[in-house]
Amino acid sequence: MPGMASALPLLLALAQTGAASNATTQPLTDTISIASLSSGACKDIDNCRTLADIVTSCVGTIFACVWVAVHRNLPGPMQSKTSVRLQATKVVVMTLVIPEWVMAWSVRQLLQARVYARALERVRRIAAREELQRREEGTGKSLAGGLGKGRVDIRVEDIYETQLHLPARRDLGSSAGEKAPADAEDQATSPLSPTSREDLMAPATEEEKSDAEAISWTLQHAFFLISGGFHFYLNGQPTYPCSFDDITELVRTCRLAAPTKEELKDKSKGDNLSKAIAIFQTLWFVAQCIARRAQNLAITNLEIMTLAYTVFTVAMYAAWWHKPLNIGCAIRVAGDRPRNTDRDGTSWAELLHHWRSPARDTLDRHKRVPTFWSSAYSHPGSRIPVQADIAALAVAMVFGAVHCAAWSYAFPTLKEKLIWRASAVVIAAIPVPIVFSFLVLNPLFGDVEQGFMSGPVTFIYLTLAAITYVPARILLLVLTFTTLRDLPPSAFQTVQWTTLIPHY
Repeated sequence: MPGMASALPLLLALAQTGAASNATTQPLTDTISIASLSSGACKDIDNCRTLADIVTSCVGTIFACVWVAVHRNLPGPMQSKTSVRLQATKVVVMTLVIPEWVMAWSVRQLLQARVYARALERVRRIAAREELQRREEGTGKSLAGGLGKGRVDIRVEDIYETQLHLPARRDLGSSAGEKAPADAEDQATSPLSPTSREDLMAPATEEEKSDAEAISWTLQHAFFLISGGFHFYLNGQPTYPCSFDDITELVRTCRLAAPTKEELKDKSKGDNLSKAIAIFQTLWFVAQCIARRAQNLAITNLEIMTLAYTVFTVAMYAAWWHKPLNIGCAIRVAGDRPRNTDRDGTSWAELLHHWRSPARDTLDRHKRVPTFWSSAYSHPGSRIPVQADIAALAVAMVFGAVHCAAWSYAFPTLKEKLIWRASAVVIAAIPVPIVFSFLVLNPLFGDVEQGFMSGPVTFIYLTLAAITYVPARILLLVLTFTTLRDLPPSAFQTVQWTTLIPHY
């Protein structure tokens, strides 16, 4: 079964971690000597843990988090298994080395999916109303009034203007105090008239509600679209992934219905069992750390680092909650033109380009959706990239703050303690000026290039940040393992859960 297969690695990780703490409910006996604990030799298997137990518990937790939290985009129709594995490896490496990168990607996809889901559902509702009216009138004509005169034109920029209160485009071309000419104003007006915008926001009719569960476009469908879930085929051969504009046109002309929840669930390799195991694994590890703190037991730096990673993975898991997991193939859509160029988005250069480049790239140039594609940069005026960066930077500050929890912990040497403190402060502090710039100096989340963090200022600051941030992360990673050579005696003691349970 696919569900059990996806949950099997998590079960193994959970079993391995559980074995590391299988005796934590036993009371601590007098047979454990301070000498044996200080030497790192665990004589009593029922009341203490070994260094191997600590390492396997942390590694198992990180593996469980990354395995379920990261929801990759779909592979290409002609992509080899080796290329798919390489792509998955790159995503895992990026999650472990630069979790901020993957965090921003997940938030961009979430925010973009919310916009797409609303837009597609509105287009579907309008198309359904027009089709219903044509059937009732028997004239073959579309709805009268402001519903598009036979054509439902909707652009994602209009959704941004409606939802995020951007200024109307007719005001952008004129200076303050000037009014655009009437004919120019009519030409610049959005294809969605005020009447049609009200209809888009109107509640569904009884006819629409009858089949809403089967054909409504939801957040899950929008995630599926962004991930490359629909692919054009021409003469039986795959051409390029469908973009939002492509799917909008297909929905508008009633040539594409939303897949049912059962169809998406059948394609997804993630199930409730694997998600429950990953969540339980994470919560169990966090509970262990809290209990150790409550009982004044030493927490290793490796456990602190693992706890910091859970912050990122939980945030990514929340952002991708409705995104189908590990879907192997896209839905075929009949196309009418070939791809422009041959680009598969697999190289590291492509990954960098599609993560942060503001270029308005189009999917018809690619064999598949690029690895870190979110579609957020495909729409001029979108505030989603900035909002996603703010969310990722905020989580990054928490990530650094968790490392600061080991501020007063015992280190083998004073030098290692000072290096840990300085590195943790750097990790937590570097995102602060950027977030301050976005929130205070650019409060409306507008174009970053118009704010304080622009031009030479951005280049200088980001260069200095990289020079300090990257070494700080490396130092924390190195100290995480080097400090395991000399742990305090209490680091080998297990949590006594019976002391935390009230007795009457």
